[in-house]
Amino acid sequence: MENPFITISVQLQDIKSKLDNICIHSPPKQIQIITQEELSKRLGLSVDTIIRWRKKGKIPSLRVGNSVRYNWYSVLDALESIKKK
Repeated sequence: MENPFITISVQLQDIKSKLDNICIHSPPKQIQIITQEELSKRLGLSVDTIIRWRKKGKIPSLRVGNSVRYNWYSVLDALESIKKK
């Protein structure tokens, strides 16, 4: 009968190598924090539309004290997923 600890160790090594492979092949998440005004310019939309979309949950936002900021790439991902629906 094989030692159960050896079996578990082999299984854990297999899981670790699979996770390492996933991490190597996954592109890093990009972060570019911008203001509401900058987002408005980049999308060609009014600030009021940006605020409305944020409140409806269409685009993700970050709160920094009293300020609202946006991760440009997260907003693009959110808009792409809405577009695909």
